[in-house]
Order: sequence, then C-alpha cells, then structure tokens
Amino acid sequence: MWNELVEIFKGEDPLQGLADQFMQLLGHARSMIETVQPFVAGRTLDEATWQELLATDAKINALEQGIRRGLVGHLSLKGAHALYCLKLMSLVKDGERLGEYAKNIAKVAQNPAGAGAGGATADRFDELEKLVLELFRETPRLVADQGDTAALVAKGEQAEALCDALGDAALAGEGLSAAQASSTALLAFYYRRSVNHLLNILSSVGGTVDDLDRHDERYC
Repeated sequence: MWNELVEIFKGEDPLQGLADQFMQLLGHARSMIETVQPFVAGRTLDEATWQELLATDAKINALEQGIRRGLVGHLSLKGAHALYCLKLMSLVKDGERLGEYAKNIAKVAQNPAGAGAGGATADRFDELEKLVLELFRETPRLVADQGDTAALVAKGEQAEALCDALGDAALAGEGLSAAQASSTALLAFYYRRSVNHLLNILSSVGGTVDDLDRHDERYC
C-alpha cells in the first residue's frame, strides 16, 4: 500500500506536499535526537540546547497539525484515497511522538544526579545510542526509497532488548545509586518508546492499514 501512496504523492495530487511534510517531520525528529544524545552520559545539557530542542519540537507539532488538516481537507473535498489518508494520519502520530520522547530524554540529561553509571550499564547505553541514531537516520531513507527494512528492523529489536536489559539493571540496582537507577529506568523507557514508534513507521513499508501500530501494540 505504501508503494501506491508514494506513486500518488509523485503525481500532481494535492497529497504530494503532505508526503514532503511528513519527511520534514522525520528530519526534525532526527535532529532532536542527534542534538540530545551527546549530553545523555554526562548530564550537562544546558538551557540554550533545551530551548533549541523545544523550538524543533514546535516545528514537528506544526507539521503534524498541517498534515492532518490537509488530509481532512482532501477527504472532505475529494473523498479520494481514503485508505492512504488514514495511513498517513497514523504515521504522523508516530513521528510526533519521536519529538516528545526526545524531550523526555533531554529532561533526564539535564539532571546531573543520575550521571556516572559505569560498567555494563554504560556499555549498554553506548551500544543503544549507536543503534538509535542509525534507526533515526535510516528509517526516513527506507520509507522514501521503499528499501528492504528487515536489517534495520532487526537492529530496532536489538535496541529494544538493550532497553529491557537496562530496565532490569535499574530494578536490580546493579551497583547504581538511587538517582542512577531512576535515571537509567527513565532513559530505558523513553528510548524504547522511540524505537517502537520508528518500527511502527518501518512496518508501514509494504504493509496495509491493518498493520498500523502493530509493533507499537505488541510492545506496550
């Protein structure tokens, strides 16, 4: 179904601009995670960077609202492409949530009390952050190019497993202070939800309306 939607967007149909806006939204989400991740380990995120993140998130929210207005308008005036409009309506929600979870990660990074975790916890975060960056960078490309998503989905599931391991470590303590354990648990949750939404978007490639939110629901 996504292939057919892309073909519609490539033509003269008014929906073309909405597809472009969706890709812009994903680009802003990538920018947010790239901005925040260097600060996570050291908990040194400053006010200027926080304001930059808020401004980017506001762009995401504006794009989401604009896309939804455009879809409703298209359905109201033309009554065409209903299934495709429903699909994009759902996907834009996933994109918007990426911005929200990037802000959540940033809030944890503003608190120095949770910094300093070492050992297996630090190693897991290093591996997780690399996987998350790859997911944010490659998902829009695969959606746009209709590439094979299997390898990236596998990396997403690897990232989910790391998040679970971090959550378990936080619950068990594993040499963490109370602040470090709380911070680790929050970050594991926020990263996992981000990965879930990226995998929802990836599952749209070649899928049907019935497949929407399949991954998200599976891991809630």
